[in-house]
Amino acid sequence: MFPVAALQNDDNGAFVYVLISEKGYSRTIYTVSCIRVEGVKREDDDSRFELTNGGVKSGDRIITGSTGMLSDGQRVILKRR
Repeated sequence: MFPVAALQNDDNGAFVYVLISEKGYSRTIYTVSCIRVEGVKREDDDSRFELTNGGVKSGDRIITGSTGMLSDGQRVILKRR
């Protein structure tokens, strides 16, 4: 399950953006990965989306918001809270 706010749609169906991290020499590098998903909104909680099929795994960092447009393979900088 993940927040419905993370769910995106295009002509090919539903997807979410997942954050992939890898260690660089001086910092961690973050890359956006587009993952196609199938699922349904939970009846008991409209703010959650339950997967029925897709490549999202437990522990994946799903992106729920950004200050700009995202695309598959794009490198991003995380905003500190």
